[in-house]
Amino acid sequence: MDLRVRGMWSIKHPSKVFEYTTAKITKPHIKAVMLKEKFYFFNIDIRNKLFKKCNIKEVKIQDLNNPANLLDAILIQYEFTNNLLNNSHGSNDQINI
Repeated sequence: MDLRVRGMWSIKHPSKVFEYTTAKITKPHIKAVMLKEKFYFFNIDIRNKLFKKCNIKEVKIQDLNNPANLLDAILIQYEFTNNLLNNSHGSNDQINI
């Protein structure tokens, strides 16, 4: 009989994993983290729209496969406006970029 033992790890919530990249925000918001190379692969028009509507910040994140390694990444934060929040519930409102 062969016995194979593997290391196990727990998966943390993304807000805990990347909490060192940003300060706490109390307003409703969304955040996205992506590798820098992926962000700059986007079309320049899309990147420009993101720069106008969102807070864009270059950060270093831990490599999930090896936390000792740091990867260049982009943090995108968008805070919702009161107008968007006050719309009727259940509507199909979209945030146009």
